[in-house]
Amino acid sequence: MESIQFEDFFIIPRNIYRIIGRDPLKMTKTTENNGTLFRVYGVLMFIYYTYLVTGEAVNIYFLFNENILWSFGAASCVFFCLTGHFKEISFALSNKAVLNAVAELRDMFPKEVKLQKEYKVQEYFHATHFMLKVFVSVCFGFAFGWAAYPTIKSTIKLIIFGPPYERELAYFIYYPYDPFENNWYYILTFIGEFNGACMAAAFFLSVDLILLVIVQNCCMHFDYIAMKIETYSPSQNDEDDSQFLNGLVELHIKILKLSSVINDAFQLCILFNFFISSINSCLIAFPILFGGLEDAIKGSLFLAACLLQVWIICFMGQMLIDSSESIGGAVYNHPWYTGSTSYNRQLLIILQRSQKAATLKPPTMKPSSRQLFMEVMTTTYRFFCLMKTMFGDRF
Repeated sequence: MESIQFEDFFIIPRNIYRIIGRDPLKMTKTTENNGTLFRVYGVLMFIYYTYLVTGEAVNIYFLFNENILWSFGAASCVFFCLTGHFKEISFALSNKAVLNAVAELRDMFPKEVKLQKEYKVQEYFHATHFMLKVFVSVCFGFAFGWAAYPTIKSTIKLIIFGPPYERELAYFIYYPYDPFENNWYYILTFIGEFNGACMAAAFFLSVDLILLVIVQNCCMHFDYIAMKIETYSPSQNDEDDSQFLNGLVELHIKILKLSSVINDAFQLCILFNFFISSINSCLIAFPILFGGLEDAIKGSLFLAACLLQVWIICFMGQMLIDSSESIGGAVYNHPWYTGSTSYNRQLLIILQRSQKAATLKPPTMKPSSRQLFMEVMTTTYRFFCLMKTMFGDRF
């Protein structure tokens, strides 16, 4: 088995961050000149991305009463983009704490192949990358599909029915020029909007991908502690037993503290995810139900991305709870009754700490879990019913 490096877990999040010109974890080795160019690129992309979002918001303001169904669909896109903005700002405010937590996890990461087998690093690595790839594929699939759909449709019409080619764009953004005036304006505008869709997906994903990798690493350590305790048989030698437990107690304390730091650093990001994804799910439901087939297809892709984001955060939270609580079960399941009094006293300390699970808890809400996912979905549906009552007669 080849040795896996800690940085390998962050390959996908780092590549996503390169799209928006950022390296928040400082893992990319660059020269001073390249670093400056990279930062300039990041600033320019952020300004351009902000312009696209603002341009669509301006059109929503002017066209809301004329076409409320389109306005709901466009508003969901704006909120989708704003989610990334809010999360990046929140993440930037807590970036130092996250960097320190990642540095500690790097120091604790098993380096030797033999130890990595005990930790099951390869299994966690493949499971983490599978979840990352699914999440990235769904979100970028939605972004690319939404941006390219009008062009694909017009191209198919041109092939089947012949000229003229219908110039269409995916987003109704305010431009200081007419994007349909000539071919060059249209092509450059389409490329710009396609790039904007790519940026939106990257902003939407970036923070969540880092959180997923960090949580997986924390769970790996919790599960390792549980496995070591459950498979250990006390030797009746206080020195050997104490030496065995001292290392695990120290590791347990570190991981619990890191889990608390991670929760504090990402709690606002998680709150934004739940709040805006719920709003987006409600808004996009109207074009899906009351629009045409095209609106239903594009809206379904959008809805899948929003629901998947909420589910992944709740899944990560549930995984963290289960892994941290499994240590208590391991203490009960191993032959503790054959150990000495001092050994059992140390076990009691671990048991007491494991009673309070590590969590991902957004402010004012319950910890992220399967139960919270069901409650968020229930609340989202109620909000949709309320909006349908308010605006139903206008569709």
